[in-house]
Amino acid sequence: MSTEHQEGEQNYEYWKREGDRFRVAKAYLEAIAAYECALLQKPTACYAWQQRGEVLKRLHRYEEAIASYRKALEVSANPIARYQAWNGLGALFFTLERYEESIFAYKQALALCPNSMGSPHILEMEGIAWSRLNRYLEARDCYERAYYKAVEISDKTAKTNN
Repeated sequence: MSTEHQEGEQNYEYWKREGDRFRVAKAYLEAIAAYECALLQKPTACYAWQQRGEVLKRLHRYEEAIASYRKALEVSANPIARYQAWNGLGALFFTLERYEESIFAYKQALALCPNSMGSPHILEMEGIAWSRLNRYLEARDCYERAYYKAVEISDKTAKTNN
């Protein structure tokens, strides 16, 4: 690995941590600036694109947030990173009351990681989106799947802890 690449990776890690620190401190403009510095070092960093989207969402800069989440999806082949980006996009569309798009994004997330710890919550949010569209059978199906998925995850967790 070249020294230049190593320095870029170190700078990326530094700016990513700074972005996280600012995000946690709710210094959102500074967080965006830090994530953008990280992305200058590593433009294909899905994490930085996702977190940039999250911060933009908190600032109500929704179209920029959508673009950031979509960029995260564009640059990453990692299923877990893509799951997180789809989930973030689903939550953003839900916030915007764009329920069909929210449902689509949630379905994409679940297709990537159907057994994640977050899958019951995603199914519940998908159910709420369906109910907002007055599609109560689909909503009920999601709620039932969320319940059974939560029980399944709980059972697996209990077995691994024994």
